[in-house]
Amino acid sequence: MSYLEAIILGLVQGIFMFVPVSSTAHLVVTQHVMIAQGSSMPPPESPAMILFDLVVHMGTLVSIAIVFWKSLSALVRATFAETTSRLRIPGQGMGAFSRLFLMGMLTVLVTGVLGLV
Repeated sequence: MSYLEAIILGLVQGIFMFVPVSSTAHLVVTQHVMIAQGSSMPPPESPAMILFDLVVHMGTLVSIAIVFWKSLSALVRATFAETTSRLRIPGQGMGAFSRLFLMGMLTVLVTGVLGLV
C-alpha cells in the first residue's frame, strides 16, 4: 500500500467517523474500489488490512481524546468528586456528571459483552 492510498483511507475514516453510517464499511468499499482501479493493496479481509483498519480506528480514538481532553478530564474529575462525596454523605443523590459517566460505562459494558457473544 502506498502512502497516498493510506492517506485516502485515513481521510475516508475521518470523514465517515462522525456520520451515522459505518466508517468501517466505507473503508472496505473504498479498498475494493482502489483494488478494482489497479491498486496492489491486499484485499480488505487480509490480516494486513484488518490491522490497518484497527490502527486507523485507534488514531481516530486518540485524536478525539486529544480534542476533547479538557471536557473528558472535567467529566472524570467531577464524577470521582461526586462519587466520593456521595460515599461520605448517605442519602445524597447522584449528580449529572456521575449519571452521564455511569450511563456511558454501562453502554460500553453491554457492547463489550455483546461483542464477545
